[in-house]
Amino acid sequence: FFSSRRRHTRLLTVTGVQTCALPICTPPQSNTLNTHIKWCNKYGLTIKEIEQHGIYTDIYNNIVFPFFIEKDLVGYLLRTSNQKRKYIAKGNKLQMSIASLQNTQGKTLVFVEDIVSCIKVSRHSPCISLFGSHLPIELVLRYLHTFKNFCLWLDPDKRKESLVQTLKLSSKGIQMRSIRSEEHTSELQSQSTISYA
Repeated sequence: FFSSRRRHTRLLTVTGVQTCALPICTPPQSNTLNTHIKWCNKYGLTIKEIEQHGIYTDIYNNIVFPFFIEKDLVGYLLRTSNQKRKYIAKGNKLQMSIASLQNTQGKTLVFVEDIVSCIKVSRHSPCISLFGSHLPIELVLRYLHTFKNFCLWLDPDKRKESLVQTLKLSSKGIQMRSIRSEEHTSELQSQSTISYA
């Protein structure tokens, strides 16, 4: 009994090695190891913020932003070097937005388009990334009892869309404002240029 079991185990081990489905990864080139740090620093993120959010460079030189709810991975965002498609989101966008909530201390929750803006705005106010410009009403309703006011801060090229969404939510009795800025939110260094519409 024991000898046949050992033989069977050896066979499985050999078979397992031969049919292994795990990806074979090559270590990244030394010049790509810090791509995420250089890129994040360029947009004003600190080393502490990079570490806190688990941002890293994968073997294809993409910058990866993982999103967790508790300890479960709900999705990730890739910043690629491809000029046609700079960002690729994988996972449930609503769950990723929930996971992106930064800084819950405050009365006003700000919604922004991208994760870099979210991290930067969260230095001053609670913030959520939409991973685009559409604000789902269920996301606002989820935090209706946690926050008193809501702001939608989209990039300048989405000003009209921002106003339309803000008016729609305000008509439902939600304390909603639109924030205007002349710069893209990811490029802002502080909130000194914010004005309310």
